[in-house]
Amino acid sequence: MRGLPVSSFSSDARTALAAIILFDQVPRNAHRDTAEAFATDHIALGIARAAVSHGLDAGLTKDERLFLYLPFEHSENLDDQRESVRLISDLGDQRLLQFALDHQAMIERFGRFPHRNKVLGRADRAGGKILMNKEQQMSKNYKIATLNDGVFTESTPEIRKVIVEMGCTVYANLSSITHIKSEIDR
Repeated sequence: MRGLPVSSFSSDARTALAAIILFDQVPRNAHRDTAEAFATDHIALGIARAAVSHGLDAGLTKDERLFLYLPFEHSENLDDQRESVRLISDLGDQRLLQFALDHQAMIERFGRFPHRNKVLGRADRAGGKILMNKEQQMSKNYKIATLNDGVFTESTPEIRKVIVEMGCTVYANLSSITHIKSEIDR
C-alpha cells in the first residue's frame, strides 16, 4: 500500500481518514521507539493535504477531523505546523489547539522534534537535549498505553479520561496490528 499514489486514498472522506490512521497512527503505536514509526508520515501528510484541499473534511465529526489533521501536527515543516494550528483551531477545542500550538512552538524553536533524534540517528541541536531530559522525567509517571495479554489498554485514569473525551478509544489485539503492519509494508 505504501507504493500507491495519494490519489488512491483521497477519493472520499472515509477512505482518506482510514488511510491516515493506517499511515500516521498505526506506525506510531506498532513501531514505537523506532525510525519505522515515522516512515509513512509523508504518505499520511499527502493524503491529509489532498483531503483538506478537496474539502473532504467538511462532512466529518470533530474527532474524525482531528485524526485527519494530525499529519500536519506531526510534520517537522513549519508551514505544515501553521496549517495544523489553523485547522485545529476551527475545531473549537482549546485543549486540542494547545497541543497544536505546542507542536508548532517545538518546530519554531528546534526545526524538528527533538524526541525523534535518537531513533532517526540525528544529532541533538542546542537545547534539545535539555528539553528531552525534562520530558523523560515527566513521562516516568505516565504511560500512554501498556500491552496486557496482547491488548492495548490505557494505564492511567488521566489518559483514559482524555481518550474518552476525544471519543476515540481503540483496542487492538496483536494479530490485528500484525495484519495492519503487513498491509503497510505492501
